[in-house]
Amino acid sequence: MVLARRRRRCMDWAAACPQRLCLGRPGLCFIVILGVPDGIWGSRLENSLIGLALFVAVSSTLALIVTFHAFLWLTVTAFLAAACGSHGTSSVRRPTVSAQPVSCRQQYEAWKHGPAFAEDSKLRAAVNAVQEAEKSGNAAAMRSAMKKLMPVAVATSAAGPIPHCADPAGLYDEYVTGIYAAGYNARSAKTLSGLLKAVVSLKSLKAIESQLATEVNRAVAKN
Repeated sequence: MVLARRRRRCMDWAAACPQRLCLGRPGLCFIVILGVPDGIWGSRLENSLIGLALFVAVSSTLALIVTFHAFLWLTVTAFLAAACGSHGTSSVRRPTVSAQPVSCRQQYEAWKHGPAFAEDSKLRAAVNAVQEAEKSGNAAAMRSAMKKLMPVAVATSAAGPIPHCADPAGLYDEYVTGIYAAGYNARSAKTLSGLLKAVVSLKSLKAIESQLATEVNRAVAKN
């Protein structure tokens, strides 16, 4: 009778607390074990198993509560982070300002006030010196003046050509190359006739120079 009463009390405790069984499944296993063997009733093992079952059930319940609170906290934190992030992104956005195109006149004026125009002035001065020496008929003066054509042409080419908008046909490069070629021919010339031929090639560049000036003036006048 005592054993039956204790077994019924254990099963009634389990039936009266279904939430304990749902929250702590391991506790249910221990309670079932208590109802199986008859030899444990009235012994220390009975009290130990009952205490262990209660401990597992309470621990499982507390673990579930802590897990639920942690999940709720992470959800709220993620929501706040997403809201702050979207607000920060929208606040950083700024209207883009498109750069105004530079006119051909502005490009050409920048070239005229830069180092390339200074080299161009040296190049033209060297060509004028050759023409003056050619008028004198002095071979030594002509050779001395024409020696400067090659290095000054290289320096002018390295400094940069006229902006493409003002010289789309590349006449300036052709002009500088012709001056370099005249200096090269003068360096290899052995006689006065050879120097004179080199000077003639310089004179042929006058047409290119005139065409280039017309093209630049037309392009700059447009804008």
